[in-house]
Amino acid sequence: MARVLRRAQPLIRRLLRPPPPLFPDSPSSTSALGCCNQRISHMVQSQSMSTEGREQSKAEEDGCSEKNIKQKDFALQQALDQITSAFGEESIMWLSQSYGRKEVPCVSTGSFALDIALGIGGLPKGRVVEIYGPEASGKTTLALHVIAEAQKSGARTQVTGACLAAAVAHVADLLLTASLAVVNNLCLPHDDTTITTLGFRAPRQLQQLFLTVLVQQAMHAHSRYCAFIDAEHALDPSLAESIGVKSERLLLSQPDCGEQALGLADILIRSGSIDVVVVDSVAALVPKTELDGEMGDAHVALQARLMSQALRKLSHSLSRSRTLLLFVNQVRSKLSSFSGFGAPAEVTCGGNALKFYASVRLNTKRIGLITKGEEVVGTQIQVRIVKNKHAPPFKTVQLELEFGKGLSRESEIIDLGCKHKLITKSGVFYHMNGKNFHGKDAIKRYLTENRDAEENLMVLLREKITQKEARLDRDTEDIDPGRSLTEETVSASDEEVHDELEA
Repeated sequence: MARVLRRAQPLIRRLLRPPPPLFPDSPSSTSALGCCNQRISHMVQSQSMSTEGREQSKAEEDGCSEKNIKQKDFALQQALDQITSAFGEESIMWLSQSYGRKEVPCVSTGSFALDIALGIGGLPKGRVVEIYGPEASGKTTLALHVIAEAQKSGARTQVTGACLAAAVAHVADLLLTASLAVVNNLCLPHDDTTITTLGFRAPRQLQQLFLTVLVQQAMHAHSRYCAFIDAEHALDPSLAESIGVKSERLLLSQPDCGEQALGLADILIRSGSIDVVVVDSVAALVPKTELDGEMGDAHVALQARLMSQALRKLSHSLSRSRTLLLFVNQVRSKLSSFSGFGAPAEVTCGGNALKFYASVRLNTKRIGLITKGEEVVGTQIQVRIVKNKHAPPFKTVQLELEFGKGLSRESEIIDLGCKHKLITKSGVFYHMNGKNFHGKDAIKRYLTENRDAEENLMVLLREKITQKEARLDRDTEDIDPGRSLTEETVSASDEEVHDELEA
């Protein structure tokens, strides 16, 4: 019994414990609520302190980041000043300041279709360009057209004060040889047939004479200088003049070895006064060691090392002088195991350095003959843009090359006009601007004699081609994204990529 009572004592104490107060105003309840309020206030204060701490730390981080940015800007400016003082003013600059003009300066190729295919209107200045292909495919002719167009672009520059003064002096000399009556306007009526020119009254014929002399002086003062390094010793001066090259503004060099040729090119480019330098050809740049040796001696990669060193030295001076360096190159046949046993592959001379340094590479190929009756008067060539750093490559144009005259621009314009329906052809008759022409020679003669009509047709063709390209871009963007387009990987060889694409 005593054991049972001992075990029941804790239960009896719990039963006999007084109940909690029913009224909250009692002292016991107030103390409990106070404890709760204190805990809650401590929690709120801790939360507010943590928020303020985070904001303060964030502000400190922002201040530190701004301070770091200022320190980095100051350090960068010090580095730029140090580089400028050590290497010169234009050794380093911001991209927006170094290339102010968005358009790439270029020289026309003399071919309307090829200029459009290149994307920038011609061959870029300050870069290396390579033209290669088999024999009799128009490589040298195309290079001479580039020289002629460069000289023409110099003649179209703005007339300066020196040219104006020279023209006035020349006209004054002509006036002194005229009669005194004409000079004093004694025999000239003062009506609309006379025009006041430079302070005195002169007839319209005298004004035309003045403008003619002014244009001649401007063309003489602003004609561009070009250089032709004839390593093959095979340049035809009569062909160059028939193409339009001004022989008095063309420097010709026929070097003895490859080192001399590339050294001459380096000196001319560094002078900054030459617009176009043509090297014809890379295969004829014989190293001096090979010339001094005997026939049959093996000289491994001498020409490739020479070209690699020359291009390393020339690339910097080219960009500074804005000179176009054009290499004419030949092709050789090489047995390639990748194309099958015994299958020939075309490779260029001079190693691989020229392929990397060239901004534009053009591959020419003869595809047909132009005959008049039984006489062959020209060839039809195909130019493929193998490499282009300024526009999409792998475009092909077909040109007509007339013997003794060069490229026929009128034939290109006529073919493009028929393609874009600006010229209609029915049989042997051509229709353009309400006029009918019997045969292609007749419409070519009309365009040659009427330069205004030719210029208008070229403007319309540019607009048509631009609209066609914009339409193709729009159609490409409108393709359903859910539709999958299959892509094929073709051979990456420069010499075979077009054959693979056509296949």
